[in-house]
Amino acid sequence: MSETVGDGPVDVAHRVLVDELAESGLPVDHADANTVVTELPGDHKLKTTVSFSLNPRGMILNAFVARRADEHREEVFEWLLERNRRLNMIAYTLDPLGDIYLTGRLPLSAITPQ
Repeated sequence: MSETVGDGPVDVAHRVLVDELAESGLPVDHADANTVVTELPGDHKLKTTVSFSLNPRGMILNAFVARRADEHREEVFEWLLERNRRLNMIAYTLDPLGDIYLTGRLPLSAITPQ
């Protein structure tokens, strides 16, 4: 069951997210009705693309980290798994191509204008 545009929890969280990103001076793009994409500035003119997908169960954010490891794959996977043990509410994940992302999940109630 999808949320309609209005005052439902997804709509409220979407408005808060877009307002906070814009207030922070970050670009705001809409991949679809419930997905917001922005770019975080980095070193040496590099940028990190982050997507925020909202649904009735919460928000999932994905930030690109690195392309698929062509060398030392086992060591890379071991490092990622070791890091995942220590991370809270976020984890390293792989997409179908093997690219590495940092993925977080938050309840909609955590998305407030504070």
